[in-house]
Amino acid sequence: MAVHSGSAHYGDEYVVVQLSETAGSNSSSSFAEYGEPGHVTLAQEQQIGAVWGLAHDRVRNRLLAGAFIKRFTRLARNPTTIFSVPVDEGVPSEWVTLDSGRSDPHASPDWGEDYAVIPAVGKEGLGDVDIAEDGREVYTIDLKTREFVRIPVNTDGSAGTPVKLALPVDDVPNCAKSNDVRPMGLGVNDGKVYIGMVCSAESTVSGLPIGGSDARKGNPAQLRGYVYAWDGATDFSLLLNFPLNYERGCLNHGGINKLMGMDNCNNFGKATWQAWTPVYPFNTKTTDAYGYPQPMIADIDFVDGDMVLGLLDRFGHMDGSHVNEPTDYTSGQLTIAGDILHACRTGADSWVMEKLISGNATCSTSGKGYDTNLTESIDEYYYQDDMGDVHPGNHADIGEGGIAVVPGSNQVISSVMDPARSAPKKDPVTQADPWESQGLHWYNSADGSWRKGYLIFDQGQPDDYPNWGKGNSLGDVELLVKPAPVEIGNRVWLDTDKDGIQDAGEPGIADVNVTLICGKDSETTTSSANGEYYFSNAAGGNAEFMDYGEECVVRVAAGQPELNDYELTQQNAGGDSSNHPATDLRDSDAADNAGTAEINFTVGHAGENNHTLDFGFTDSPKLADIELTKVIDKLSARRGEQVVYTLTATNKGPADATGVTVSDQLPTGVTPVAATPPLASQGSYDMASGVWNIGDLPNGLSVTLQITVTVD
Repeated sequence: MAVHSGSAHYGDEYVVVQLSETAGSNSSSSFAEYGEPGHVTLAQEQQIGAVWGLAHDRVRNRLLAGAFIKRFTRLARNPTTIFSVPVDEGVPSEWVTLDSGRSDPHASPDWGEDYAVIPAVGKEGLGDVDIAEDGREVYTIDLKTREFVRIPVNTDGSAGTPVKLALPVDDVPNCAKSNDVRPMGLGVNDGKVYIGMVCSAESTVSGLPIGGSDARKGNPAQLRGYVYAWDGATDFSLLLNFPLNYERGCLNHGGINKLMGMDNCNNFGKATWQAWTPVYPFNTKTTDAYGYPQPMIADIDFVDGDMVLGLLDRFGHMDGSHVNEPTDYTSGQLTIAGDILHACRTGADSWVMEKLISGNATCSTSGKGYDTNLTESIDEYYYQDDMGDVHPGNHADIGEGGIAVVPGSNQVISSVMDPARSAPKKDPVTQADPWESQGLHWYNSADGSWRKGYLIFDQGQPDDYPNWGKGNSLGDVELLVKPAPVEIGNRVWLDTDKDGIQDAGEPGIADVNVTLICGKDSETTTSSANGEYYFSNAAGGNAEFMDYGEECVVRVAAGQPELNDYELTQQNAGGDSSNHPATDLRDSDAADNAGTAEINFTVGHAGENNHTLDFGFTDSPKLADIELTKVIDKLSARRGEQVVYTLTATNKGPADATGVTVSDQLPTGVTPVAATPPLASQGSYDMASGVWNIGDLPNGLSVTLQITVTVD
């Protein structure tokens, strides 16, 4: 997952880490257990800078990480760069840069301030990064141009030419100003790409910065969330359109949030979403906790057909805790209030938001989230996305936008601040407390409950350098899942009508040895009773060496007894020579290479089986091999003596012969006397023409003709 620690502008800080699948705890007795086992660093700040979106390329086992604009962090290259981060071994490197001329909004080298970047958050750099299920394309959002970007993945893993598609920002409903439409989140499911956007209501904001007891600016009632689906071509269809002024609990409560003279979770203590601000919003000095939640749909995932949305708080990337502000004061404790929402599937390409937003009771769980009175009354689907037992109701919404769904389960993972929900307020051994920490929550998507949490780091409050405390320190969450295996095959068959196409009822040929060769590796299998053969690179499969995108060949060697009566049928009779599993389906694909039948093909992407590599054979035309011998009874003879020629015709097979004739002209200087076939059924001999008409000659039989002549 992506991480921004308390001093991520320093070179050796980790920005991408890997966790064990056993990570996390729900202990009520030990805070330390929430950080076990420890994480592994995959990339440092000096290598890739600040990133948020992550996509796991399963085929090459690497993470693709998109550059992100965040205060107090630097870029390693360019705001539009995606980096390749190896998971097993290797050094991170630049994978692609969408716009090499894009400038860095971090104007000031003073990392204690970094004021210039504040208005650029959510509007420059890259949004989420995702990858197609077959690994052939990578997707991201250019936040500055508000374009959806497709990047082909070449067979060698390099980036192809990016293709940018304009998002329908001018046609978004219920958003008065198109400039207020802000995309970021992505999700991929069942071959479709989903895009999350908000109507930011920024155009309604004026009169900033604010102080004293002023109310927050702008019109939050205009805040809305949207999810669009991309059709794989150029069109985007709207699937969800919902308000973001739904009820939320406390950002901080009672006495903690005395900013602007407000406390008890009123006004600035509430987690209520606010209109986006173009500048830093406050001008009043404070040492207390504060926030200004601004929504971004940052991530999209799916569980059992339902949709899960990760919302981050933009303000958590615009600010830090206890830092210098552009309004000439030092801030207090930054506190974010992101969220995790659920949409229930109601049909094909149809979802309804959870009850809290839609009022639809069919999309709800039995639990209740904390309201602003610290009462558990809000119909939140994931009702335990809070700080929990450590300080009930204090931080009612702690999400940071990154989400992931564990395949084959109902576990939803969310990046959060203060993740040790059930931990003691002070660890009895280490004396550490769970405040200002960063990590993950696991939720049960079936009932919305919290399962466990994981601590990535406990930040505290450094004296000299900016940190995010209870702000956004985490980015995207990505599961490292092995690629789906590939299986190739599948048939050796008898093409009875000799048309080169598999027809209904044409039988398979059993017990034929088929060999797969990929580079220096090979494996042989035997066709089944139905003529089927398969090779798989799944764990424990018969061809684990077969790599995605590799050039390979399958062969059927000549001389196999099962094929003695057959010969290879015509190749590519269907007109397609690609050997592609979607188009080259029923014909025979094999070429004759000196008697060996061969099919050359390219191994597909993860999960792309190819069961269309077929060998067709036809009955061989059975010929009869007629052997003819001629013997004379004497080597020399005088004039007037008789000589006997004996002709023997033998059918050596394998076929019976019909219509057999032998033409044998006698030499000059002799006169025929008699021709005596040994059997009348074996035809006749015409003395004048010298033609022996044998007729039928079964395999293995011989016939003899004796011709007696007199020497002239």
